[in-house]
Amino acid sequence: LTNYKALLAKYNTNYSNLSEFVEFLSEEKREQFRSIISKGHLLDRTALQASLGSADTVAQSITTAVVMRHASWLHLSDFPKELQLTVENLQFEGPQRFAAKTDESLHMLKNSRVMLKSLGVYMPMNKKK
Repeated sequence: LTNYKALLAKYNTNYSNLSEFVEFLSEEKREQFRSIISKGHLLDRTALQASLGSADTVAQSITTAVVMRHASWLHLSDFPKELQLTVENLQFEGPQRFAAKTDESLHMLKNSRVMLKSLGVYMPMNKKK
């Protein structure tokens, strides 16, 4: 997209430089030449707007796909709802993403047996005497 913007800026500059040649044309051709230059500027702006719009749409689609995949994975996992909500609310920012808050959030769960059971670890019940 950046290369495309640079290319369009180059063409826009070329159209601006063409206006210097207007004085060398006859009166009857000047208006037509100015019209061509203004249409060139308009086409440049329209093409740039279209490329920015499509890049924005692609970025939003990728973000939506990532969120949907994350939500689908959580939904299809056998994790308890409490754990799903905890993982769902973790921060996804910073250099280590949510790694710094993962341990803190998972250790704060009140029922560690549910977490261990969801991970497939068998914990026998304590027998009271």
